Amino acid sequence: LLPTLVSLAPPALPLLAAAVSVPPTLIGSAGVGLLGATYTALQVIPDDSVTNVALQTVLVGVSLPLAVASLAGAAILGSLTK
Repeated sequence: LLPTLVSLAPPALPLLAAAVSVPPTLIGSAGVGLLGATYTALQVIPDDSVTNVALQTVLVGVSLPLAVASLAGAAILGSLTK
């Protein structure tokens, strides 16, 4: 795992430099917006079929970690750029 990370680090540096230039409030707002969109989707999509319940599960499974990562990243980036 470590050699793979070391080989991927140089190409990722420009992407990380661009990510640092994004304001932490924008990243945090995206996390909050994602939580709101997920809540709205869960309220709008009915629970009347297996397919809809599976769709709700996938939405929560994808968006919840992304929202938490956005909020945590915004907090970390905000503390680093002070």
